[in-house]
Amino acid sequence: MNMAWAVFAVLMIFYLLGVFQFHAPSSIHALPFVAIAVLVLDYFIAKPFKKH
Repeated sequence: MNMAWAVFAVLMIFYLLGVFQFHAPSSIHALPFVAIAVLVLDYFIAKPFKKH
């Protein structure tokens, strides 16, 4: 598992905890977008440097 997927998983866990457990304020709804942005940036920026 590479680092981008780990960051994605942690952000989604924090989001789910914030929504369902702690009833966090509406700013918590930005976390899924940040998590998806991490994956997209990893795909487009790191793809040329990854070796198969």
